[in-house]
Amino acid sequence: IIPDFSVLNINGKLEMRIEKGHNINLNINSYYEGLIKKTNDKQTKIFLKEKINKALWFKESLIKRQMTLKKVVRAVISLQESYFLTGDISLLKPMKLADISSLINMDISTVSRVTNSKYIETSFGTFLMKELFSEAYRKENGKHVSNKYVKSLLKEIIEAEDKLKPLNDEQI
Repeated sequence: IIPDFSVLNINGKLEMRIEKGHNINLNINSYYEGLIKKTNDKQTKIFLKEKINKALWFKESLIKRQMTLKKVVRAVISLQESYFLTGDISLLKPMKLADISSLINMDISTVSRVTNSKYIETSFGTFLMKELFSEAYRKENGKHVSNKYVKSLLKEIIEAEDKLKPLNDEQI
């Protein structure tokens, strides 16, 4: 797995870093720009301008996509700051795509598309961004916790149980 982003804990402050291979550095070949100036053929000029404009549009689209991805990751980091600082799953807050969507003022489908198949590397592991999204479970005291935290507690109980006398569902 090659992460798209790293979240670094530097003296208690979280920093996001885009991993190599995900930085955009595209340029138009100057040879083709020079051809526009050198040629007198109208059709050739039109053709070259059209292709250069398409290339510029493509580059701008990639840059815009990268900016959107950065916005989403920064929003996720801000909502899950305690979790990223510690790696403690009990601090993972319930978070939906809609939460990020409203925070950055973008459509839910955009947030979903941007987070799909993207990996984040942290000091406590590398995982899919989608894994940070979870529903809420309300405890008896009214406090909300992530269902991922509840699942981790269930896993601990099952792993610690006596395998010769497993707990039943009510005991768990």
